[in-house]
Amino acid sequence: MRIFAFVAAQKAGFPVRTLCRVCKVSASGFYAYAARLAAGPGPAAAARQAAAGHIARVHAASRRRYGSPRVTAQLAREGITVNHKAVEREMARQGLAGRCSRRKIRTTRRDPGQVPAADLVRRDFAWPRTDELWIGDATYIWTDEGWCYLATVDACSPRLLGWSITDHLRTQLCLDALLAAVAARGGRRNLPAGIVFHTDHGTQDGFKGSSQQYTAGEFRAACRTLRITQSMGTVGDCLLTG
Repeated sequence: MRIFAFVAAQKAGFPVRTLCRVCKVSASGFYAYAARLAAGPGPAAAARQAAAGHIARVHAASRRRYGSPRVTAQLAREGITVNHKAVEREMARQGLAGRCSRRKIRTTRRDPGQVPAADLVRRDFAWPRTDELWIGDATYIWTDEGWCYLATVDACSPRLLGWSITDHLRTQLCLDALLAAVAARGGRRNLPAGIVFHTDHGTQDGFKGSSQQYTAGEFRAACRTLRITQSMGTVGDCLLTG
């Protein structure tokens, strides 16, 4: 194709057959190329060109943040079906790539309006009996669809006792993880007495739709109902068990 394009560019100054002979291509092949060029792109080529335009548009609208999976998903939402591998190839051809613009997130930001529970652990996590001490924490994970948040309950054992994952950092996230841990122990009636649940202070309002988590009234009420004693350390205490 590049040779034929060269012949087309030079044919005003030289005979086509001479150019084709020098370039070692057939004149008939050049004329077929010229006919296709004059006729315009076929249906398949036109579809590829249209898809390329849509891909570039979606990528630009995302402020160049979307990679091929999110571009493909956005096209599907618009009713434009393009194979994900074709999107990958076209983005590579155009030099388009996703860009991660992750804002820094703080999952531990104490609310001065809430009084934390006493620290019953004091960085000593070597409690002798099973289910005497539970550790809770919340963190965040970046995905192709944005941030997701994970809350866990650790019984100081190799396996997590309970966990919850969702797209928000509200109190319910941490409460669901605690209830999952309770269910793993056979429910409220089977819980041993005297469990201490150690966490940080949670986060104050500052994230969209967030709340105080471990210091929230809803969470504290659940702990009282379950006969679980809350304990709260300083920032980073819970990471010592990981």
